[in-house]
Amino acid sequence: MEPRSARILVTGAASGIGRSAAILLAHRGARVLALDVADEAGAALAAEAAGTPGELVYRHADVTDERQLRDAVADAVARWDGIDALVTVAGVMRGQLQDIRTFDEATWDLVVDTNLKGAFLAAKHAAGPMLAAGRGTIVLVGSKAG
Repeated sequence: MEPRSARILVTGAASGIGRSAAILLAHRGARVLALDVADEAGAALAAEAAGTPGELVYRHADVTDERQLRDAVADAVARWDGIDALVTVAGVMRGQLQDIRTFDEATWDLVVDTNLKGAFLAAKHAAGPMLAAGRGTIVLVGSKAG
């Protein structure tokens, strides 16, 4: 798949690895739907990508919310008539050095819901349009911290 023609969703696109991936793809001519919950950083990303050969559209989407991911995929399909790739980068690090005896359930839920459930939900909803087209790529990104 040529980056110039690719239609790609990137989760966690407002910072870190996701931001780097989204901007690189736009520089290579891809059409990118950049998903994140950090709206100010997402708007800055979209502004930076405005002069690239590709197209980058920022959309607020919480990867822990299935409806928001389903709607984001539907937006990409409607906007570009399909999806060629999904890059799941959204992730959080919390409590990694905390004593398990004092580790709270809310922190556990945030990490698991964002890092695992978010990747699952994004892949679940992106898979349909890809299978309908008979092709597609899903890249699940993790950092060495994982």
